[in-house]
Amino acid sequence: MIAEKTYGSGYNAFDIAQANNLSNPDVIEPGQNLVLPKVASKQPTVGEMTNQASQRPREYTVQRGEFLWKIAQRYYGNGYAWVKIAHANKLKNPSLIHAGNKLLLP
Repeated sequence: MIAEKTYGSGYNAFDIAQANNLSNPDVIEPGQNLVLPKVASKQPTVGEMTNQASQRPREYTVQRGEFLWKIAQRYYGNGYAWVKIAHANKLKNPSLIHAGNKLLLP
């Protein structure tokens, strides 16, 4: 959400994580100070822009130690696609997923 508000794109979340040496871009603490790097707004890659409207979402069961970036990287080949998963599942806090949670992968 910080990346969306700052850059107009959730795809910039990794830039924020990298600038702050965060090992997991999904985990930040209330009150934590973050450096917001001066970078351009990221846009979806060509592979993500393909029309997938006719495809049904897959259901995925979260495994221990996983977070949205890792899941998106595995299934879409692009960690920035975590935003797609968060929106499809109406996650209020994308950092809080637990082993056993069922997620739709659009």
